[in-house]
Amino acid sequence: SSSPNVFGSTKRSLAVVIQSSFSQVELNSHINNGLTALLKYMGQADAFDEYIVSTFNTITVQNLPYAQVQATPYSTSTAFLNATTSSAIKYQNSQSDTQPSLDALLQTINTISYDKSSIFLFTDAPPYANTSGADMPNIVLAAVERQLQINVIVTAPYGMNSICMQYANSSIYSQLALQTGGAIINLCQPYANSYPRDIITEFFTGYGITHHHVETLQEILIADCSTATQTQFYIDNPSASVYAFVNSDQVESFDVGVFDNDSAGDLYKLPSQVLTPFFGIYQVVPNLYNRNGYTLQVQAAANSTSGSCSVRIVEKTQLAVYLGFTPDPSKDSPSLTLKYAIAANPVIHISSQFQSDVQPNIVVLNSDETVRYNATGTRRLPSCHYESFFSAPFACKKPYSYFLSTVTLKTNETTMQRTQRAYCYMDPTICLNGGSAASDGTCQCRPGFNGAKCESPICQNGGIVVDYKCVCEAGFNGQFCQYIACQEWNYLETHDVRQHEFRQITFVIERNIAMVLPSVYLQQVNIFFMQLQDYPQQPSDFLVPMIARQSGGRLLPLTVLAARDISGVLNSIVKENALLYDDGFKDCTTAQQVSFFVESTASRVILDVTGNDVATAGAVSVLDGAGKIVPVNPRNALMNDAAALVIDFAMQPSGPAGGQWTVTIKTTNGSCFIQARAESPIHVIPGFSSSPDLDVVKSGPFSSLGTNASVYVTARVTNARDTNYGVTLDSLTIVSADFSAPWQDKPLLGQSIHPRDPVGCASQFVTDQFTSPKTTYQKYTMSGVDAKGTKFQRTFFYSQPVKADSVAQCVHGTRNPYGECGCDNRYTGDYCNDRVCLNGGTASLGTCVCVNGFYGDFCENALTDAPAATSTTKPGQ
Repeated sequence: SSSPNVFGSTKRSLAVVIQSSFSQVELNSHINNGLTALLKYMGQADAFDEYIVSTFNTITVQNLPYAQVQATPYSTSTAFLNATTSSAIKYQNSQSDTQPSLDALLQTINTISYDKSSIFLFTDAPPYANTSGADMPNIVLAAVERQLQINVIVTAPYGMNSICMQYANSSIYSQLALQTGGAIINLCQPYANSYPRDIITEFFTGYGITHHHVETLQEILIADCSTATQTQFYIDNPSASVYAFVNSDQVESFDVGVFDNDSAGDLYKLPSQVLTPFFGIYQVVPNLYNRNGYTLQVQAAANSTSGSCSVRIVEKTQLAVYLGFTPDPSKDSPSLTLKYAIAANPVIHISSQFQSDVQPNIVVLNSDETVRYNATGTRRLPSCHYESFFSAPFACKKPYSYFLSTVTLKTNETTMQRTQRAYCYMDPTICLNGGSAASDGTCQCRPGFNGAKCESPICQNGGIVVDYKCVCEAGFNGQFCQYIACQEWNYLETHDVRQHEFRQITFVIERNIAMVLPSVYLQQVNIFFMQLQDYPQQPSDFLVPMIARQSGGRLLPLTVLAARDISGVLNSIVKENALLYDDGFKDCTTAQQVSFFVESTASRVILDVTGNDVATAGAVSVLDGAGKIVPVNPRNALMNDAAALVIDFAMQPSGPAGGQWTVTIKTTNGSCFIQARAESPIHVIPGFSSSPDLDVVKSGPFSSLGTNASVYVTARVTNARDTNYGVTLDSLTIVSADFSAPWQDKPLLGQSIHPRDPVGCASQFVTDQFTSPKTTYQKYTMSGVDAKGTKFQRTFFYSQPVKADSVAQCVHGTRNPYGECGCDNRYTGDYCNDRVCLNGGTASLGTCVCVNGFYGDFCENALTDAPAATSTTKPGQ
């Protein structure tokens, strides 16, 4: 979007703000004479395009102070001069020690029609604000945004130095002048020299003429003017008038000189063109062929007191630079002011085009003259009024203060330099980054932020705060450096293949145990163990429960008659996608109680309970996450058999609720087993890797195949249809798994889970590195919270591979010291036996299914009449 800003570099306003109390009457003739001399030298007819006279005074009405403030615009210089006479000002008595000068300044600023104009304030009293918003920050903000200079002349009341305003009370006027680029002449400060001409008239005729229609080349603030300080600047037009304004509220006079950087000549001393205390104007005569700029040297004169001083070097020119700040490259300039601790990108507009294209450079210095910001701009679309954009963001650090930005443009012909001031504004009523204001005025910050205004992020993983943003160490990213970055995004795994709108179920009916193992090729094996006895039991053989549980499936011992009622279980199996809990108990004649966590977004919870008479009333009782009893009605169960109960609970807004569920089981004899499952949008897919930043991970453990057992466990929470934003995982526990007797499981270790880059990593979570347990069979339980803050868990079973098979299993690759199979660039997968298909081909059971027009083992060949082949880059290894 284009900027609404109007760039006016020709028209100017002249405003005087006069304290209309009797204490200033004696000053009136000096003001009127000075303005008359100014307009006479400039030519009254075309000096300014607008004139404003503002008056202010505190009078007493019915024993109460009353502020009088008035601002009146004039279109001609004659009317303006007449309005500054004593009779027009209408001086009155004032019994107040303070005056509404800030109100008068704000009203004057709002009355001025043209930017880049000057205001001259005459006062002898400390200020106070009578109206809302008429405080120092708002006045400076309004002035800086419009490049209005506030010049202040402080005089003695009634001309009596003995009752002068104290320096501490006048310091606010010094700050007003300094922060807006104006000048201050505090005649209440002692000065040793005598001056032959009227100081106010001298100031108006000197400064009034030289500061009109100028652009600032360079500006600095010198903390101690008693030592010589140098600053470099460039003059782009050798025929233009160039002046250096040196000002202080304490230092009376200055020694100023200039070096021509093209030569090794001596310092050329410059005389002041005005004879006034605390202020000097020094003209610099440019060299026609200068290429390397000039250096100005400033120092307090020998007989002057020490103190700070400001230096502003200006050139009379119409070539101007306009500075703005935008948080969005597509927006021109929504703000001419920076807000404290909020980064934005500088943008500039140059009022005239150069013959050759140039890249502007911008430099912002700290108060100690060290570089705060340095960047080179790039061109934007012609529709942007601010045609140059600086991609590096910038944030101001000191609220209620100004900063100077120096823009330099170099061409083969010349070097143009312009310095613009900007303001760092802070709304005192607002806390940043979502913080809330407390009753005592302090800010209560959101997690992740601190500081008086909640302005600073709390960086993690060694990150540091720069410009109120976290700068992360290598390998981390995110707003708080909270994410581990991935080397390469595994885009193939980002999409949730388990959400495809089709399912497949295969029935395998085995007549002997020898045929069981070769049949394990599915993702999940569910075994219905049919028996003729009254109370079917879990098989005593280790292999059968291992196959079911390690694949995430279930083992249900059933009577022969139960086969007629199996359809409900099968329909449920197709929709179930999460194993929450899996355990067993040796003796369930004494009630056994288990707990597990269910997310709030689950649509169903399914319990598979086996044991003698578990389907009888009262054998199984359930409490949901809210601690409420969930009725268990075996007659409505998916499976109701002598030793097996499969029952599902639909999650409704009215209940059951997510959270920590508790199940109590009591049988008439022997052991019992329980699995808790869910139908849920949250899919958790673990992985294994030898590095925390690899995104192409293995689906099972490999540490037993290497010489180094260190490993990372990753996890992918799929996000089909954007349903799982906000889901996090936080912990992993590993226990040894005894598939036939789970009551003998032993805890092995626990690990924290950390987030990875959710955009650049398909697997968004990873543990710390740990030594993989040597136990062959293991149960992994991952815990986390869903987007609503409800805790949930997932359970997985794994077995360590046999080391003797390590070479044979790594088909098209080699194993690294961690046992991980590293594939060549044509293959992928746990054992490098899955082809990387090209030209849109799809891998299926180790082969590539090619699209029309392509063929070959990898779909790498194109038919002669087909379009040219394009390659698909492998996401990683």
